[in-house]
Amino acid sequence: MKNDFEVIVDDDIVRVFNTRSGLQACINLKEGGRLSKWFCGDMLIIADPPESIYEDSFASAILFPFANRVERGQYQVEGKSYQLTLNDRGQHALHGLVYNQKFDVISRQTDSNSAVVELVYSSEGSFEGFPFSYDLFLTYRFEQSKMRLEVSVVNTDLKSFPFSLGWHPYFYVPSRRRSKINMPIDRCVVMSQDLIPKTEIPTVEPFNEMLGSLPFDHCFRVSPSCATLKMTDYEVIVTSSRPKSYIQIYTPNHENFFAIEPMTSPGNSFNHKIGLQKLSPKETFHLHWEVEFNDFLKS
Repeated sequence: MKNDFEVIVDDDIVRVFNTRSGLQACINLKEGGRLSKWFCGDMLIIADPPESIYEDSFASAILFPFANRVERGQYQVEGKSYQLTLNDRGQHALHGLVYNQKFDVISRQTDSNSAVVELVYSSEGSFEGFPFSYDLFLTYRFEQSKMRLEVSVVNTDLKSFPFSLGWHPYFYVPSRRRSKINMPIDRCVVMSQDLIPKTEIPTVEPFNEMLGSLPFDHCFRVSPSCATLKMTDYEVIVTSSRPKSYIQIYTPNHENFFAIEPMTSPGNSFNHKIGLQKLSPKETFHLHWEVEFNDFLKS
């Protein structure tokens, strides 16, 4: 069978094509290995909002070793205090330490059904406030109407370390007023006025909301780990391999975009410990996220 997929590495950009379906994707290696653009045929699914600055939007950034905010950038591990760089208006630490790091391509392969690109970033533990060494592997798998992002974290240090892991994609929406999001939530995360998660409360209310003109910047625990963004002619479904995870939803100041951010824990987990992970020396943590595109006009 003819191989319709192609992968091209051009300086710091990995480009993925499918000549039959029109799929196009761009992965930016020097910006944390993020997926900066993804088309399914002629439909734009993930992209940077126009005229946005990546360091402000964090569009499609991989969030590690913490997702969202750490209050005042301060936390403790086994009685020792750490101070992270305050990159959120000089008040809090935001969205981890790898979003602007250079990833390397370690493999790429294509066949008649998919294209797979594997990346790696290695830290020697030199980051201010997080002096732990680790390897972070990202594997992007593209099919005709689906993409999977597999993430593996390997502790190469002699000490255990805490972490959370997230992804920050911005989805294109032709019209927010005609778009709806649905999630099977079972917890609501309670935040302070400056968006620092403090605790969570159980809920039995289903989340099925029109985006409309409402501003969203909310976090929920989702079980099972799934969110559906439904437009007039198509939908995208975001899932996590973890049976219970957290999702932050956010409306940026760009009319045609909406952020759905799957995370292993809400922000500030280094302090409140909700959903916080711990990785022992030589241990590996693995998960994957999937985004599936369903075109109603072709079904």
